Amino acid sequence: MCKFCRFRKIEGRPINEEIDCAWVNSESGEICGLPSKYIVGYAYVEEHLCPAHTQMEKAELKTGLADFLDAFGFGGKTRFLKIESSEDTCDYFDPLAPGSECPQKATYAKYVEMEEYFCVEHSASMGYSPGEE
Repeated sequence: MCKFCRFRKIEGRPINEEIDCAWVNSESGEICGLPSKYIVGYAYVEEHLCPAHTQMEKAELKTGLADFLDAFGFGGKTRFLKIESSEDTCDYFDPLAPGSECPQKATYAKYVEMEEYFCVEHSASMGYSPGEE
């Protein structure tokens, strides 16, 4: 675990817009659909990468992948943070090529910052409770 894995930021604010909750059940695909009460911002390390796979990820984001993800509500701000010392190996693998795991040492953390709309229940499940900031 790198030093950035320990830093998970969660913040929120009330909204007065009529937007459905963005929560989707990862197992069933069921969508919440209740009215959102908060916009919740959160940040996390998505994966650890070696220099070669960091460059590949950056290139993919520049070719329009970020715009495509944004269009479907999966976009966010992505940064690649330098890991000074870590025993983590690169998390890259090609899902179409079994056995393609990268054995190189990870030197970057892919840090993703997102904002999504959630109802009261799902805001809490994301770790946000009003008055706790």
